[in-house]
Amino acid sequence: MKNYVSMEGIRKKEILYTTEKGAMMKILGTPWQGQVEAEVITPSEGGSPKGKIGKIQATREIEKLVIDEKNRQEKELLMRCPGIDELLSSIHRDSNHYDDFSIIILQAMEREGVLPAKPDGITPEEAKKLYPEAAAYLQLLKLSESDSASKIGHIRRTAGKSGLEKMRAGMSPVECLACVWAQLIILL
Repeated sequence: MKNYVSMEGIRKKEILYTTEKGAMMKILGTPWQGQVEAEVITPSEGGSPKGKIGKIQATREIEKLVIDEKNRQEKELLMRCPGIDELLSSIHRDSNHYDDFSIIILQAMEREGVLPAKPDGITPEEAKKLYPEAAAYLQLLKLSESDSASKIGHIRRTAGKSGLEKMRAGMSPVECLACVWAQLIILL
């Protein structure tokens, strides 16, 4: 994928790794500065106890396991939300156009008030119509990241998170969003 999007609605698989000493570890994070956080699942003799969480050396094998899992999640997201990349590209293109609008206005004044054409490509509104699954997924993410400081924000956040849980369980993003809106209508 060209664009970044959170993989919240995708089921994550446990990444298990066996050390040279025979301990089974569950990888909990992404390798960073040569280390990765892990939890002991099956301890080795004389090693850390079961359930202990700590940092271990990130080997090439661990890095490959983490990259493979991220690639699997990305493929699943692309399969479940076709058009997500195109939708995000159109949103970014449209956003960049409006960010540069003051500069465009100044340049247009120099050219006798002629505004340049909008950037090529489909608009976000057209992309949302073309890719309803992707649009529903982005709406679920937006709801799940609502500010929970207010009562309404908390209700939206809770509903969005429950929609993402339903998506993780196998429902389509459009069905999940319909359930979330029904829940919001009842609660609000």
